[in-house]
Amino acid sequence: MKRLLILSKMLLLLVCFTVMLFAQNSGSLINNRLLVPHVENAPTIDGVLDVDWDFPDVGMFVYVDDVLPEGGPTDLSALYRIAWNAEGIYFFGRVIDDLIDVAHADSWERDSWELYFDGGNEKDADYDANDVQWRWVYGSETGEPGVGQPECPNSECAWVLTANGYDFELAIPAGDLTFVPAEGLVIGWETHTADNDGGNRETVTKWWSNSNDSYLHASLFGTAILAPIPIPFITVTSPNGGEDWQVGSSQNITWNSSGTSGDVHIEYSTNNGSDWSDVIASTSDDGTHSWTIPDAPSGNCLVKVSDTDGDPTDASDAVFTISPSPVPFISVTAPNGGEDWEVGSSQNITWNSSGTSGDVHIEYSTNNGSDWSDVIASTSDDGTHSWTIPDAPSGNCLVRVSDADGDPTDQSDAVFTISPIPFITVTSPNGGEDWQADSTYDITWTSSGTSGNVKIESSINNGSNWSDVIASTSDTGAYSWTIPDNPSDSCFVRIGDIDGSPLDTSDAIFTISTVSAVPLAKLPKVYSMSVREITTGNKFEIKYALPEKAKFRLEVYDIKGTRVKELSEESPLGFYSREIDMSNKPAGVYFIRMEANGKKFTKTNKFVLVR
Repeated sequence: MKRLLILSKMLLLLVCFTVMLFAQNSGSLINNRLLVPHVENAPTIDGVLDVDWDFPDVGMFVYVDDVLPEGGPTDLSALYRIAWNAEGIYFFGRVIDDLIDVAHADSWERDSWELYFDGGNEKDADYDANDVQWRWVYGSETGEPGVGQPECPNSECAWVLTANGYDFELAIPAGDLTFVPAEGLVIGWETHTADNDGGNRETVTKWWSNSNDSYLHASLFGTAILAPIPIPFITVTSPNGGEDWQVGSSQNITWNSSGTSGDVHIEYSTNNGSDWSDVIASTSDDGTHSWTIPDAPSGNCLVKVSDTDGDPTDASDAVFTISPSPVPFISVTAPNGGEDWEVGSSQNITWNSSGTSGDVHIEYSTNNGSDWSDVIASTSDDGTHSWTIPDAPSGNCLVRVSDADGDPTDQSDAVFTISPIPFITVTSPNGGEDWQADSTYDITWTSSGTSGNVKIESSINNGSNWSDVIASTSDTGAYSWTIPDNPSDSCFVRIGDIDGSPLDTSDAIFTISTVSAVPLAKLPKVYSMSVREITTGNKFEIKYALPEKAKFRLEVYDIKGTRVKELSEESPLGFYSREIDMSNKPAGVYFIRMEANGKKFTKTNKFVLVR
């Protein structure tokens, strides 16, 4: 067991020695000298580790004596920072300690910080007039000197209790020190903390010497050197040469600096430094300033940043360019000529642009620019606008896109087409016709926007079934149909694009009737046509004779000469009798005219329709 305890203690000694070596090489050491940084302004003594202490911690080690902290680093460990200026020495310490005790009668037995200085760095065996030890017990306001050593009456300190220990901040004015702080001064230096967990002091942490006799011998101190005072500087980082900044754009001027008064003056030149103009007369020295580029195009531009006190100053390393802003433009890309956009369809008007106000006015013309109508009075200049094509068919259409301010503007390079919605409309037979079997009649229709060919069908049972008249024929608006011998008074004709749409059917039924012919022995030898002079009711009967197969036309006119009925067909020779429906015509005087085989026979009869 005794051997085990000895080994354990040796291991602890080894660990602590390793920590000591590490601690002595932490912080900023140069040739085993601690580099004490210079601060422009004294930190605020409030016990807070704030931006005033923006440099590295210096480590400390646990002094190896007869006693070690029972809890390890959580029982006692420490770090510190130290700085200087002509007004004094500044110190910040952070202690991790699970129990703070200041009850002991002797101050060196209490929780405390001790600072040691050898103002001449003589490192004598005994203290001389330049050597001093000061102790600040936790919670005290002033430092306590070692036996026979000078007081520290004007120091200022602050203590802050933390979750796992405490922070200590201290300022010692130059008048209390045994040396005058100055750039490059080398001094002897040591510091340690004491820990009491109830009873006597348990142990200490130290920066330099692995001895507990620093209070007796300055020769045990380490060495510190007061770092040089930083030379104030400003370095422009942007623009620093080669940039191309456009008039009107927002750019960041950036720079690095140290030791300035806190504010800077920023200028620019467009003639390589011969003349300078203000960017801003004074702004905070925060390293960046947003600049709206002036309308002063040049390829020989520089930026200069100076302390408002005049020095230091720096300019761009090389010239940069201020380039003119582009000429505002709009260029319509669609429709731009040749498009065919159908009424009711949704199409995208597109354009490219630069330098506009941000909104555009869009118009269209259907007469090649003579007149214009709004698509939209104002919309965002985002390069596209969805347009539902109006019912304004034309082959002379243009679109115009203008800045909402009026300029710039552009229109389609060439006309495009707004085409009507495709349609087919059956015009004959369209209801009420009586077409005789084996005769030839013209099926007629109007159309637009079809594929170019149509399919024609017929029904003799009111549309329940359909038969092809022709599967495909040119969309010319007329087709000659020889009537099949399928008599019916419930007939329709249907015409559709061969692609399936559009499609139309007769508005009402028509009749296919059987030809009434006389026996061959009594076939007519001449053309003739007769009608009753007075007809009562909704129909009148006409009788006619064809001595040969003939194409003939029957036309009915009212008293004003307006044609109100028309029938055209081809029939074989024979005698014929047929009724003409006049149910939708008023009573009155009418004329019926028959023309056969290219005016080989013409005749006009008068009749009176009464009801």
